[in-house]
Amino acid sequence: MRHLSTPVSAIPKKRGPWKDRFKTVILVQLRQGITPHKVALSVALGATIGLFPIIGVTTLACLGVGAWLRLNQPLLQLANYAAFPLQLCLLYGFLRTGEWITFSEPITLSAGELIALLKESPSTFFKDFGMSGLRTILGWAVISPFIMVVFYFALIPILRNLMRNYRIVAQKKKSAVSPGEVA
Repeated sequence: MRHLSTPVSAIPKKRGPWKDRFKTVILVQLRQGITPHKVALSVALGATIGLFPIIGVTTLACLGVGAWLRLNQPLLQLANYAAFPLQLCLLYGFLRTGEWITFSEPITLSAGELIALLKESPSTFFKDFGMSGLRTILGWAVISPFIMVVFYFALIPILRNLMRNYRIVAQKKKSAVSPGEVA
């Protein structure tokens, strides 16, 4: 049995603003022995994938990438969902970046006009604006590595500070064979 130095009462309750809930999930993961680097990678990758400009695919993308890299799924998905408002805000920037990279003519329609066109005729909308979607994905692909690196390196000191403030002791990996055992 592992000794956990932080009493449960020191971790914020699940009731309260989303910030406390997010912190609670992270603290629980840290107390279970996950390193700050793995937590930071899970949160940074989840948030970065959560910014992917095609709404509705980020959950499956996080699931696949998390399974492939063996990252913490609850943290990936939590960061993914937390990034949703930012995802909507950055769509325009990703589109403009993709247009700039491909030397394309910028779309001049407003979001309301685009939604009206989509409701009127989805097939015509995708025929006319499908390349804009691909340009938006290109913009995300160019910018997202920088976003991920910033998230990751910004989170490391925050997580170490959390561990120090809540007196969480980093768990050392045990060797496959204990000193008293024979292989």
